[in-house]
Amino acid sequence: MKILVLNGSPKREKSDTMHITRAFLEGMQEAAPQVIRTIDVIDRHIEYCTGCFACKMNGGTCMHQDDMQDILHTILESDLLLFSFPLYCYGMPAPMKTLLDRTMPLSSMAMQKVGDRYAHVGQADFSRLRYLMICGCGFPNSRHNFEPAVAQFKLCFPENHTILTIPESPMFSALEAAAVTEPRLALVRQAGKQYALAGSIDEALLSQIGSPMIPEEQYAAIVNGLGSTPRVDLERMSTQKAAEPNAQYAAHESCSTQSVDLPEMRNTNRNTQDATKDKGEYRYLSLRECPEFLNSAAAWFHEKWGVPRKAYAACMTAYLNRETEYGWYLCLNGNRIVGGLGVIENDFHDRKDLTPNVCAVYTEEAFRGHGVAGHLLGLVVQEMRAKGIMPLYLVTDHTGFYERYGWEFLCTAKDDSGNASRVYIYR
Repeated sequence: MKILVLNGSPKREKSDTMHITRAFLEGMQEAAPQVIRTIDVIDRHIEYCTGCFACKMNGGTCMHQDDMQDILHTILESDLLLFSFPLYCYGMPAPMKTLLDRTMPLSSMAMQKVGDRYAHVGQADFSRLRYLMICGCGFPNSRHNFEPAVAQFKLCFPENHTILTIPESPMFSALEAAAVTEPRLALVRQAGKQYALAGSIDEALLSQIGSPMIPEEQYAAIVNGLGSTPRVDLERMSTQKAAEPNAQYAAHESCSTQSVDLPEMRNTNRNTQDATKDKGEYRYLSLRECPEFLNSAAAWFHEKWGVPRKAYAACMTAYLNRETEYGWYLCLNGNRIVGGLGVIENDFHDRKDLTPNVCAVYTEEAFRGHGVAGHLLGLVVQEMRAKGIMPLYLVTDHTGFYERYGWEFLCTAKDDSGNASRVYIYR
């Protein structure tokens, strides 16, 4: 299936809602291979619709010459449109709404009655298209919250639509909340697998996914900074498992409203840089922010990848001396390096035109599953974009991992021995 993910969050891959979307897509990938393309709407040049209706009368050509032509073409090539966005003023963020307005060229001025309402006649066959909305919100309640966005989506796409709404979504970006967010993401993956196999999701599962993960009052107290709260009983949660699907939903429900201490949630409006740099006990830094780690970082990367320590040290020294903007980035737990990656010209492959390359991505085994690699990838994308260095490429043998963080498979490349590897791009 060709899936077009329209990420409407201005936070791009750091979107709280994208954690949910990535989990859903992982579930779909478990059922069958999927072709996934993600567009960060905030980065696209999309002019406002002027309502001139020229596109509806001339066969679909808009007066604006911008990125929407490519997006419309991609929509027509897709099988599933996945709208992923946070709730803004009970609706979708402005960039996403602008994109939706600019789909006008897909229909004509002619209208017809469909059931008890009228709709414009399409200028193409959309019968195969399916529509999915995944919407997260910073409030703890679902009722009296998502209804306007849900109603708009159903009216825009009256057929073949599926909708997931998730309250308390900033918790998905808080490492401290993993005890309650990981079980919820497991349910989302199950929903994705169901959707890929059957084209629908059990109502009971949808209801559980859309329920609060912790009590509404506790969530509000944490956001408001009103003192500490008890931590989740992790041992009890880890033993609550059942083989039957309905029993599994019940097990998650019974533990989904336990108390949890989420100090990070006390400021959900932090800027993206702060969210990237500090995650609980971890610190995410460029080597320029901690130059004293030069020698230990070179030794650490050498130990993980076998490339000579002097080669790493030379690249890092050039970065520290500002001879290059291709940087090196570390995750520290205290003063211990537990994760890292770098940016170099070419990661030992024959596609010299695909540059620069993110390289040497590694997380210590004991620290995996905590989002370390994802935060490092987010940091390097953020800094490279700020310097005007885009797109980025990455060579790997992994499948299904980098897609979680907005990377797209591009092609294959060969190393000096003729072995083929997968090349990914971050646009």
